Amino acid sequence: MAWSIHYLVLLMVIFIVVLFIAVDVDKFSTGKIYAIVSYIWTFIASTDYLPGLMESLTAVRELNTRLKEEKV
Repeated sequence: MAWSIHYLVLLMVIFIVVLFIAVDVDKFSTGKIYAIVSYIWTFIASTDYLPGLMESLTAVRELNTRLKEEKV
């Protein structure tokens, strides 16, 4: 639980830093800033699938270990 909170905070800090960098650069239009925010927000939202992906990866590794043990 604590790991996921730290991860979320890290993602939000990255989001804010990129937004400040984008605003600080000269001649940035509203559309470009929106595109950056939209892309980063999509990336952050896609991290919701990471726990399930890690669980599946662990299951495959465990299965591989069991199959190697049966061969010996």
